[in-house]
Amino acid sequence: MSISLTEVRRPDEFMNRELSAIARYSSKSPLMTWYRACCNNEEVAFISVGPWDKRLVPYQLFVPSNLRGRGVGSDVLRSVEHLAQSEGYQSVRVWPRPLDDSFDRRDLERWYRERGYESVPDGTGDMEKRIPRVSPEQTERLVI
Repeated sequence: MSISLTEVRRPDEFMNRELSAIARYSSKSPLMTWYRACCNNEEVAFISVGPWDKRLVPYQLFVPSNLRGRGVGSDVLRSVEHLAQSEGYQSVRVWPRPLDDSFDRRDLERWYRERGYESVPDGTGDMEKRIPRVSPEQTERLVI
């Protein structure tokens, strides 16, 4: 599945009702960027990311309920990792906390672990995945 990420500035830019609602209640700092993830011209996720040291942090990754269980979240997370790689971040760090009742925190941690994330030994419950560095020539070929 090919995912494209497009920056979004306001909740009303989302056409999907669930994504608009999540964005409406999401905090937005000056360092945070919101993205709309699309596949085949359909909105499939809301993502908010921001820098933290040499890491890119997806603060929220939300897939509408009707699209869950189809690999959309995995593909969107890979797109966030490509974004981190293309911008020179050393890792992606997540705070696995569910945005709704459909996920248990342990299930979410397992989901991230299956995608290469490891627990950070600082007691926060955060997880992190190292991002390999790429040459400038490789960066030009990355598809986001």
